[in-house]
Amino acid sequence: MTRYQTGQYFAAAFGRPTPPRAKEDYKVSDTGRPPPNDLGERLAAARARQEARQSGGKSQGPTGLGTGMRIAVDLVAGIAVGVVIGLFLDRWLGTTPWLLVAFFVLGAAAGIRNVFRTASRFEEQARARAAEENGE
Repeated sequence: MTRYQTGQYFAAAFGRPTPPRAKEDYKVSDTGRPPPNDLGERLAAARARQEARQSGGKSQGPTGLGTGMRIAVDLVAGIAVGVVIGLFLDRWLGTTPWLLVAFFVLGAAAGIRNVFRTASRFEEQARARAAEENGE
């Protein structure tokens, strides 16, 4: 077998031949032990890690940045959908720019409605978390 076929051609070309590594070197987990070979053992270990992660801290709910981004996307998406529908109908029916204006207004109204609905949902969740923390 040639060096090219063994995969060491490029390493030898640059003057740094690498010794072959055992398969066990590639399969070492964070604990320093090789991972279990049995699927059931691996699943049990993964479930144990997941439970340890979840029990470590309580979910705090959405962050301020996440809430703000969600509200901004709701508003922009409503307007964008309205504009696209208005442009399409204007070109198809030849009523430029009236349907664009009408669907822009409808899209903005739908976006604002979505913003209010999302904001009220986040407010309800915040009240529920506050009541839970206060023991009410």
